[in-house]
This record gives sequence, structure tokens and C-alpha cells, in this order.
Amino acid sequence: MISRRVFVLSCLGTVLFSSPALAFARKAKSTSPEVAPGGPRTVARQEWPPSITPEYVGIIDKGYACFADDMGRIAIVDLKREDNPLVIGELTGLGRKVLGLTFAAYRAYAIVQVEVGADTQFQLVTISLSPASDLSVLSRIVLDNFVEPACLAIGLDTIAIGGTGIGGESQIVLYSVPKRKGVDPVPAGVLALAQLPRRLDLQERTLLALCGTDRTDLTVINVANPRTPAKISSIDLQGSFSSLARFKDTVLVAGSGVDKRSYARLITLRSEPAVARSVTLPAVTEVLDIAAQRGQFLVLGNQADRQTVVPLIVGKKNELSSSAPVLLPAGARGADPRAHIAVKDRDAYVASDWGGVQVLNVKRSGWEFTYSHTIPKLPASAVIVSGPRALLAAADLKLYDLSDLRHPLLISSTETNGTIRAMIPVGRSALCLTREGLSLREFEHPANVVCSLKVSASTMAYDRSSGRVFLISAKDQVNYLFLMIQLP
Repeated sequence: MISRRVFVLSCLGTVLFSSPALAFARKAKSTSPEVAPGGPRTVARQEWPPSITPEYVGIIDKGYACFADDMGRIAIVDLKREDNPLVIGELTGLGRKVLGLTFAAYRAYAIVQVEVGADTQFQLVTISLSPASDLSVLSRIVLDNFVEPACLAIGLDTIAIGGTGIGGESQIVLYSVPKRKGVDPVPAGVLALAQLPRRLDLQERTLLALCGTDRTDLTVINVANPRTPAKISSIDLQGSFSSLARFKDTVLVAGSGVDKRSYARLITLRSEPAVARSVTLPAVTEVLDIAAQRGQFLVLGNQADRQTVVPLIVGKKNELSSSAPVLLPAGARGADPRAHIAVKDRDAYVASDWGGVQVLNVKRSGWEFTYSHTIPKLPASAVIVSGPRALLAAADLKLYDLSDLRHPLLISSTETNGTIRAMIPVGRSALCLTREGLSLREFEHPANVVCSLKVSASTMAYDRSSGRVFLISAKDQVNYLFLMIQLP
């Protein structure tokens, strides 16, 4: 199955060599190469955001973020230019489904589900993220001691995987990572738990396990010797907590208390691990993820039908205070509440499935939403070229400047009232068909709607001589309606 971006580029390449585009290209010989006598060829590639629905996110370097989805696709994207993100490298085929993924240095580690014949198999996949332009799978090992793995965490030379064992028990299995290159991780030790681990964090030989659903506890485990992990203590969190983040000896968990309100609890690991502070998260209806850095945590959650990021500041004596929440744009929340946040220095990235990628930066007044990259829900359905401009239809309308064919420039992106099914040129306008109906838009300014009509149709055709539009609409499973509309 071809990727979304390959489909888009092939469409754009085809239309570039239609008669209007060729006429323009002849006028711009000084900036465009000679067309090979053998026929059309690609003269430019205009990158889009990754052709995936981002669900996992990690920061590889300043301005470089790594996104992955649960369908086994991963991409590194340069987000330093808010008007035109650039895909640096991509990799597909990690597995049929990704159950968990984490990042460490220039590597990513994923728990994936694959099909081997008629059997389902779980694997731990190690992915190299360097160089960013050439991602590769370093190793695959079968997780044959799990019925269903659920989460993982990475330390200096240890990997921890939590889930359900082959006997139905809740467990964490530790793997040692050999220092020699080319040697796969090997199982080292196993620790049985009273409840199923939901989140893991491994730093400085200390493993944290967030266990249980209705009544969650935080289990602290010493893994100085991975062959004999030792449980240090267990903290009852007084509620259902699903998210965990840690900066050195300071840990933040977030979820719902016994009173069903959303809480964040600060835990210190010094001497005797214990809850140091607890604050409510006003207006947060569901906690999704947490990111940690020195002196603060960023809590990602849902606020009704919007996503919000709540900065929590940690004081010198473990005081915990909330800064002004950042409400993300409408539509940032997908149908599935899965979302993750990553932070480094002054940048934070939110990956939210169909909601795309939201970018936040630190200003003088605190964290602020900067811009978003909406990942198209469908491949491009149509493209129109007129002179030095190209209009691309997908989940939105993207207008490109083709003055330099080697470097197409994105001019604008325009939201529509639904995914565009078809688009045809009408003079200096574009006629767009969506699920909601027809809209005639100015070609140079797609946000300007000349006229619109509510109608349901699956496809359309335009007769230029009469100015009429013909549409086909399904009346029921066997009958179709043929509609004719006269354009003004």
C-alpha cells in the first residue's frame, strides 16, 4: 500500500506536466531543468508532515521530533519551520500493532505485535534513529514469557517490560543490554507483582512501576542487579492514576482520586519514598500523559472536548504550584483519547492521533501554544495547477507557489467543513465537493467562499460550455440520483 505522501507527490508530479504547467515551465527555463525526451520525470519533492497519525512522540534533537503510530510507522520531522515541516526520515513495518514505545538517546524501543503464520507473536524491536535520514531496525527479540506485554522503560544497560505472564501473573521482566554492538538484549530477571503494571520508569538503577487500575499503587524497585530485582516500597495513591513522569528523585503521577476529581501527586524518592504534595487539576476531565524537566512537569489532559497542558512548578521544598493552563486549539483531540507529550528545553510537542502535532514554546509569561501541524486524514483527492500556483485538496486546502519548481513553497492552509472528495477548476475558482456539499472558492484565496450549496454526492463533473455541474448521489443501496446544478 503506497504512503500518503508518495500518492500526493505522484499526483503533483502528474499535474505539473499538464499543459498549463508546461506552459509556465517554458517561461521559466532559467529556473527549471530541461524535460527529458523520454517523458515526464520528477523535478521536485515537496515534503508534507509524516503520513502517519502521531500517537507517540520523543525529541531527538533541538527542533527534531520523532513520531510513531500504533500501525508500526515512525518518522523524524524537522519542526523548526512552523510553515513547512520537513520529514527527515521514515521507517515502516515495525509490526502489525505497536503496544508501547519509548526513546533513549538516538534509539527507540517498541513492543510490537506481529503475525507469524496463524500465530500472534510479541517482539521487542530496537530502532536506530541515527542518522536521522536512514532509520533502521537493529534487533528483534521474541517476548515468549508474556501473554500480553503492556509497557516498557529503558535504563543505561537495562530494559524493563511489564505485562501479563504466560501463567496469567502480573510481572516485570528485566533484560540486560550488552555493551558490545550487534548483541541482542537477553533476559536477566523477573519480578512478580500483585497488580498489572501500567507505566514504568527506569533511572539510576531504580525502577518505578505504576500498577493497578481502580486502586493504583506506585512500586519502587531496586534493579542494581537485574538478575535479582528487589522491591523497596509500595505507595497507595488513593485513586486511579495512569500517568507517570520523573526527574531524578522527583516523581509526578496524575489521574483521578477516590472523589473522581483529577489530581497530581508529587512523590520524593529520597530516603523513604512518600507523597510530598498533592494538587487538584481544575477543569481537567481526563489525564493523558506527563512530561518532566528540571523544576517543572507538564500534564497533558482533556478539558471537555479540548486538550490542555497544565504546567506544574516544583519549589525548593517540594512545593507544587500550577501555572496558567494552555488550552490547545479545537480539534486537537482525536476520537481516541491516546496522546503523548515530550519536552526539551523551551519546546514541547504534543502528539494526538488524528489531532496532529501541537507545538508549545516558553515565553516570558510562561508556556504558550505556538502552532500546529494537522496530519491529513486521507490522501490528497485532487490537485489544480494554474500558472505558478498549485492547490492541493485533502483534509484541508493547501496552496503552493511553484515559481521555483525545485522548491515548491507552501503559501497557505485552509480548513474546510469536511474532507474534500473532489475538486475541479472553474475559471479562477475551485469547486470543492465535501460530505456537507459544494463550495466555490477563490483559487488564490481558498478561504474566500464565493457561494455554497448543501448537497450530498459522491462524485461530480463540470461542463465548462454551459456552466453546469453534474453530481451522482446514492439514494439507497441499489438506486442513484443524478443531479444537475447551474453555477452562477
